[in-house]
Amino acid sequence: MRLMLLFATLAATAAADPPAKVPVPPATAPAPDLLNPGPADAKYPLPADRPLAADRLKKRADWLKKQWLGDFDATADKSAAGHAEARKAVEAAAGYESRVNLRYADALDARNRALKAAAKVNPAESLFWVQHTRYVAAGVGDDRLNLVTEQMQGKTYSPYVRAVTYRQAAADAHAGLKLNSRDAHLALFLPAFTELAKSPDTTAAEITDELVGDVLADESFGATPGDRYTRLKPALDVAGVPERVKQLALGTAWALAAWAEKSDTTIEMQQAGQSAAYKAALEKAEKALTSAWAADHKQPEAAALMIEVCQGRGHPRHQMELWFKRAMTADPDCYPACVAKLDYLRWQGKGDPAELLAFGRQCARGGHPEGFVPEALFEAHKRATGSDKADYWTKPAVWADLRAVYEPAATALPADRQLRTRYARACLWCGHPEEADGQLKAVNDRVWLPDFADKDEAVKLRTSVDRALRKKRTTDDDD
Repeated sequence: MRLMLLFATLAATAAADPPAKVPVPPATAPAPDLLNPGPADAKYPLPADRPLAADRLKKRADWLKKQWLGDFDATADKSAAGHAEARKAVEAAAGYESRVNLRYADALDARNRALKAAAKVNPAESLFWVQHTRYVAAGVGDDRLNLVTEQMQGKTYSPYVRAVTYRQAAADAHAGLKLNSRDAHLALFLPAFTELAKSPDTTAAEITDELVGDVLADESFGATPGDRYTRLKPALDVAGVPERVKQLALGTAWALAAWAEKSDTTIEMQQAGQSAAYKAALEKAEKALTSAWAADHKQPEAAALMIEVCQGRGHPRHQMELWFKRAMTADPDCYPACVAKLDYLRWQGKGDPAELLAFGRQCARGGHPEGFVPEALFEAHKRATGSDKADYWTKPAVWADLRAVYEPAATALPADRQLRTRYARACLWCGHPEEADGQLKAVNDRVWLPDFADKDEAVKLRTSVDRALRKKRTTDDDD
């Protein structure tokens, strides 16, 4: 419905007033299945329960605010210097954490500004320094977090705040090769994690499952997925920890172990000659993840990971679609499930461009404009490109699709640097350098660095836009 309304007025005006000085990209007639449901929708409908998604997001924001500000207000000295600045920074950090599967650059920038402003007055509050240390790079030599963890043990903090703090302290110690300190902090992390996992709150369950995946991918927990699982297991074996969490951890560890078995060969070669260890690990992952989902249908992590397992094991499409439906029913904004399905369609579906783009357009139509789900259409085009990529991106139909992905998002989040960077790249690839220039100017050329390999590559985006502008002006003058 959102895109139908957008394109109904596209020839005359944009869906909403764009930010000042940002040119509205030229309209192009969209593909029919971007305006209305197509055959893929009837066979494989996209779960997009917006009220459910909005309720999940509100509960998450409220829960995180309660964890951080509740503990802050209960323990901080309100008369201490910098109290107000520290509280504002902690609140901004909680707001950033609440935007799971939503565009977050604005929230991250707000957090960083608040943290930097508060650090200048050097507040004494422990939770500010926890968040500050999470912002700066690990292992920078600042021992303040060690002092904070000592102070925390004498006070009552929520299990989530304790788990986050002790895990960060362990990561810092690992980065600084202080392994005794790392192990001491991990020993404090485990009971905090257990307490969090036992909470009946649905948001606590959601964040517990996210933490399971993060921990099992965290090198400070161990060199291999098996090492990390072994270290986490005592926290899982405590009475009262839900079966969902136990099985999710086991399934995630086996899945990560399977991916570690992969070589640098192509996916086709891997599937043709999978090692026995790879096959066995995926089989065990599937068994555990199926049990995790059976224990609790409300959380998406097990189902989303099962889509990748279906690809690795070569399961037929209907099995993958079942897990995709489960993941998106639990969380309609589950972008990882969308990417996993695209990869399944690319490899198991032999990369049929029609299938990839049909699914991408479903995501563009049904996804929240502030979320990443609509961007699955851009990812679908990237997977559908042929050898002549330059010619591919300049096709009007491709531009119509990408405009449909980014223009509603730009209306919803006009100052988001990540969004504007990606929109600028899309404009450039599709042959619209003036609009690419406008997207970059909208954020004062502060491009989103995590989308690039390094700063030099980021600078090349502006250079490429300027070069394309000069070329277009020369061509226009010649005409």
